Amino acid sequence: MSLESLSAVDKVFFERFQQASELHDALMSTFLSLVTRSSGSLLLRSMLRQTLEGFAKISQAEESSLFWLDDQGYVTESILARGIAIREQKDSVVGQVLENGLAGWVYRKKMIAVVTDTAQDERWLELPFQPYVAKSILCVPVIRGSHLLAIATLMHSEVGYFDEAKVELVKLCASRLAMVLDLLRLQGQVAEEKQAMEQNAIHHLEMKDISQFVLSEEGKFVYVDPQLSEIFGYEVEELTHLTSFFDLVAVTHREAFSKKLALCFQGDQSQILVTFRGITKKEKSLRIEFYGHRTRLKGMILLIGRLREMS
Repeated sequence: MSLESLSAVDKVFFERFQQASELHDALMSTFLSLVTRSSGSLLLRSMLRQTLEGFAKISQAEESSLFWLDDQGYVTESILARGIAIREQKDSVVGQVLENGLAGWVYRKKMIAVVTDTAQDERWLELPFQPYVAKSILCVPVIRGSHLLAIATLMHSEVGYFDEAKVELVKLCASRLAMVLDLLRLQGQVAEEKQAMEQNAIHHLEMKDISQFVLSEEGKFVYVDPQLSEIFGYEVEELTHLTSFFDLVAVTHREAFSKKLALCFQGDQSQILVTFRGITKKEKSLRIEFYGHRTRLKGMILLIGRLREMS
């Protein structure tokens, strides 16, 4: 079906969907390019900055800010419209806005907020020494399932600037970007788990031998630790483009390993601990110990795994 054959309403929806898809694809590309070579804080800041810039661009907002929340609902990272601020000032602004401002209202209601005139809406909190003029506000929650990931606040100096078309476009973009930001949250959980393992020396494994990764139900890598590339002799990017994890398993062990992995994904067991023969890029045989546990990420079943090469 051509774009010309669509009704006016359908054309508007198509154009909005296309814009949202472009933002989603760009953010996913950034995630995949940075996840294997950036530290947790650098990756997070880069992703949040691009998310906010995307919202500002499609809404044509003049100023914008964003809060990133953890699983307990605490703001762990923020980008403020007022720019660089010392830590104490930044924490103060975030605290005031979440306690008494529009972002706090969105946090409690879990729904988008539109302010046509800040002078007439008590939900908007005017802060001292505010370095911008804000008359129209669009505050959008980024939600994946029941989890509130982020709150973006978009501002403009004109009264009534954010019309229904802009609101609907931002809502659609928020739903698409939430899918990528949830992967970002998962990656953070994996990193935290590895750090906890290193601190507590979980099991009997020496941490220098451990590699961590996340697999989809189809066996594709969602996240891979660079250590895995060293064990199997691949570049990190090559691993993410493999057909499945089974490409790293010797042919003679694939059937047995796949059956055990299927039991874990299907819910018959929540964890898997198995040894198998792995195969490197140069076809060298390795003895691998593999541990993984199943998790559900807003309807998507994943396996968080770790392995080591055994002597």
